[in-house]
Amino acid sequence: PATAPLGDCSLHVSKTQMAMTKAEALPRCRREIFACEDRHRQTLTLQLPTVPASSAVARLELVADAALVCSFSRNFEKLILGPGERSAAAEAAACSGDECEELFYDALPGETFKIQEGDVTTWRRLLAELHGVTVQDLSGPVAAPPLCFPGSGVFCLCAPSRADVRLFASSGSGALVEFLCDGSLLCAASPFFAAALSCSRWTESSSREFLMEHDDACAWCQILLSVHGFDLGEHLAVLGACSQFQRHADCQDGKQHPLVAAAADVEAQHGQPCQDEIKLCHELRVLGLCKKYLLDDLAIEILRALRDDQSIPKQLQGLPKNDFLQVVLEMNVLEVLRLLLGPWCAAHGAAVAMPLWLLLEAGGDMAKAVFASGGAVAFIASGNFFASIADSPGGPGLAKLLLVLVERGELDLLKTCKRWDWLGPEALNALLQEEELMPLMQIPTFWQEIRRGRFRSPLLADTLDPFPRLYEDLLDSWFKPAQQNGTNACHSSLNLPQVPPAELAQWTRCSRFRRRHD
Repeated sequence: PATAPLGDCSLHVSKTQMAMTKAEALPRCRREIFACEDRHRQTLTLQLPTVPASSAVARLELVADAALVCSFSRNFEKLILGPGERSAAAEAAACSGDECEELFYDALPGETFKIQEGDVTTWRRLLAELHGVTVQDLSGPVAAPPLCFPGSGVFCLCAPSRADVRLFASSGSGALVEFLCDGSLLCAASPFFAAALSCSRWTESSSREFLMEHDDACAWCQILLSVHGFDLGEHLAVLGACSQFQRHADCQDGKQHPLVAAAADVEAQHGQPCQDEIKLCHELRVLGLCKKYLLDDLAIEILRALRDDQSIPKQLQGLPKNDFLQVVLEMNVLEVLRLLLGPWCAAHGAAVAMPLWLLLEAGGDMAKAVFASGGAVAFIASGNFFASIADSPGGPGLAKLLLVLVERGELDLLKTCKRWDWLGPEALNALLQEEELMPLMQIPTFWQEIRRGRFRSPLLADTLDPFPRLYEDLLDSWFKPAQQNGTNACHSSLNLPQVPPAELAQWTRCSRFRRRHD
């Protein structure tokens, strides 16, 4: 109060000052003890911020037995104790090629290690199971598997108490990502893992560790999520935390994968990444690992997803020729190209025509994959393939296309062709000038088609002259006499109303035409 004596001002405290004093009185750090600290035990203290940040406790400390955490994960061991040093004998054994895991760490009993990285609920779940603490004794929420520690490169795909197998894979940056898995689920999913973990002759049966240092960690993350029964759509964050689809991973020859390079080009042009190409590259890597390690059920699921993906044919069509051939070669090595071509041809038609032509032109195993696919063969034989190629800018000429079929011994596919609108007088003129395409004349459907009036053109006169029988037959078909009304007799003159005067004048320059219709 203004009337209060000057000496009484110290007794009046504002509300703001009272709130600050009360906040200072609250504990700013809380400790959860999973293992007591003593001079005989190395202790790990996790200093983690609480969530939400508005909580009265700003920081939480989890105190655990460092030895238990180190025994659970190799990556945790390196993080906590450092890389370690070998003795002289162990170093000599390692240089000679013998396996030796004897390491010495610069740490003393009773020493405390501190980590300030990770999620509170994830660490609480891990430490509770490692130390045998029941859920009722915990003072906060816990996370459910999969447990992710991206900063340490550790991913636990099952309950920590059931994790009895370690799998290491490359993260693309040189470090190894560690996956902790349920061995029984791995054995049930793959005969490879069943043999490795049960046969005493395999080193992995005793070590319970698999070193996949040349394999993609993100691909293994997706595989192991599926093996452990997780829905990938609900755990994309786990996959993203692993390596963001390995966007900048290189191929064995030191070059970027064509699909990754195509995605980078799109990002450079439009300012945003194109995830479709990255996803296809990732799926092919996963499929390769499934084939390699006999994960048949997952391979079938991925093959079904590739078959039903509507964006893949468009992606392949937009790739440069060399990049396209590299991608389809990878598919062919995985033995899925012939299985995908048929459904793609049936669903997309024209969008697959140019990629299909590139496969035929490449020959070898690429062409064999095309003719081994029933759907691709049906697409070619229907005539839709030729029509799509004829409409494609920059596509090959029909003569070149048919020559490829002749070289592959597949020209008989045209015997069942029902669509010929892709063939016109100009294209027919080019075909008849190719000696290798003479077998076309032995195909009844081709012969019957070119007898139609739409092929009547003076342009063919000189080209047909070396084929008198064919020429005579075509002239008879193109210039049928007009029938008299009410009778079956044929008039001997031309059916002139069907032939424009200018075209008829051009035909009169042909000696064979004049002899027949003089």
